Parts: sequence; structure tokens; C-alpha cells
Amino acid sequence: MRKVNVAIFGSPGVGKTTFSAHVRQGPHFDPDFIPPVTISVDMETITQYDVLAVSETVEVLMFDFQGAGAQKEHLQRMGAFARKANVVLFVYDVTRRDSFEEIRTIWAPHCVQACHDNPVCMLVGNKLDAVGPDTKRAMTEREVKALGAAVNASHCFEISALKGSPADVKLPLDIALTEWLARPRPVSPNNPLRLVEEGDGTEKGCC
Repeated sequence: MRKVNVAIFGSPGVGKTTFSAHVRQGPHFDPDFIPPVTISVDMETITQYDVLAVSETVEVLMFDFQGAGAQKEHLQRMGAFARKANVVLFVYDVTRRDSFEEIRTIWAPHCVQACHDNPVCMLVGNKLDAVGPDTKRAMTEREVKALGAAVNASHCFEISALKGSPADVKLPLDIALTEWLARPRPVSPNNPLRLVEEGDGTEKGCC
């Protein structure tokens, strides 16, 4: 079974932990889920993740931060875990302009520094359920597409990690894994017959 490391980048409070919990729990996800408030690194392995588009099962290790806290502390803790990321999900809150701008100014530059394996990148707008008559999107579709291009994201999504269906919530990850699986597996330069494990490369960043 192939293994893939997934890093979730984004400002505190955008719903990263809710997203990862919904992906892991699927139809068993509790819509009353409340993320913890303490800062911690969440690394959980999904041993049987079925990528439907390619009919392949992979072992997924997802890591993100639980709880709110200073950006500097998040970045310091994230670096070591993101170094071998194969897939990067940039997550922002569709109702918070600051979280959108911080993808460009904080999280994408950090991805360039931390990620060494040219990961597949996706841009994910979360909290779509919060949009309504009294709360509007904080960014235009054109701005989203421009940011997606700037961070080299293959696709841009809008989801509700809290209230969306499991299929809709996991779609960004499904497509990212499909693109990653389609890449040729790297070969060791010292032994052309030996495939190296994903995450062993040195090429930097997706941004």
C-alpha cells in the first residue's frame, strides 16, 4: 500500500481540525463536533483511504494544528511535520478576508520553506454554511482563482467541513490524491531499479 503525507495549512479558526475529523470519520462524523482549544499537532493515519477516481487504496497520514494560537508557534511546530508532505491543502474561511490574505502572505511562503517534495496543492475555502443574508463571502471568485494560481493550486474548492456531506468534504483530498497517484514514482539516482519512498525527494514547494 502506498503512503501519502497530507499537510493542512491555514490560519487558526478556519476549520482545519473539523475538516480532518470529517474526512477521518466520514458518515460517522458528529455535526456537533467542537475542536479543542489547546494547541497540539494532530497526526492521524487513515489506513484504508479509498481513492475512488483511481480505484486504489492508500495509507494517509494527515497533520494539522488543533486550537488557536500565535502564527509563529504554528509555523515553528508545522515545519518538521510538513517537510515530507506529498499533498498540501491551503484552507481559509470564506467569510474572513484575513484568513484568505494570510494564505498568500504567511502559509504559501512557509510551504516553500517547509515542503521539500513538490507536493500537489489545493486551495480550500471552508465554512460555506456561514454564508447567508447577513454574512457574505469576503472574496470574489476572481480573487480566489488568482490566489489559486499564485500558490500553484491545481483546483479551488468551497466546502462546509461542519455541515457538508462526507463526499463533498473529502473531494479536495480525493482529487489531490488522484493527481499525486498519477505522478511517476521517483527512482533512486544511485540505483535506477530501486524506487524511492515518497517524501525522499529534495525539490521544494508548490508555491
